[in-house]
Amino acid sequence: MLTTTIAALLTLGAMSLVWKENIVSRFIEHLILGISLGYGVVLTYRQIFLRLFWVPVTTDFAANWILILPTLIGALWLAQPFQKVRWLSLIPLAMVLGAFSGLGLERIMSSYIIEALEGTVKSLYVAGDLQKSFDHVVIWLGVVCILSYFYFRRIHNPALEKAHEYTRIVGIWWLMASFGVSFGFTVMARAALLIYRIQFLTQDWIGELIKIASGGGM
Repeated sequence: MLTTTIAALLTLGAMSLVWKENIVSRFIEHLILGISLGYGVVLTYRQIFLRLFWVPVTTDFAANWILILPTLIGALWLAQPFQKVRWLSLIPLAMVLGAFSGLGLERIMSSYIIEALEGTVKSLYVAGDLQKSFDHVVIWLGVVCILSYFYFRRIHNPALEKAHEYTRIVGIWWLMASFGVSFGFTVMARAALLIYRIQFLTQDWIGELIKIASGGGM
């Protein structure tokens, strides 16, 4: 019950930020940051330094001596606090950013470009499946209207100018709908976190306090 009470008080202190910034919410922010950094340091030391470097090198140096090179490069991060040699920390930073950018390029190309193109160029009519046919038509209309909004800003043909005006309007509404859905998902995720914490306060904490006060639990 003690740990539940501490967690409940920390939750209430964090929620007090909704009212206004105060010393309690600021303390909890610093507490969370400190615990996260401390846990990250210990986890990095045990799971990366010891498991991936120290144990292999000390166990079989001849087969794992090459691990010394990336470890030394990673150690250059420690130059960050020192003004004169701070530029050395840019070396591992550049390597990390380059590696993650290169590794993520294939995933981004596959997920956000190639699959999107495949979904756009599918046949509008699927024999025997009206639902898929309707979905393909909706996707195709959305792509055409949004492209007309972004790329075809000036049309000198009077016959097409009126049609372009309608497709621009539809494209704007399509964009607003997609942005609204994305924002709705974000709000829903935050609301789920809030509901979970409220349930924790009302059921796990206040409910248990009531049981203890009524003599039904310890």
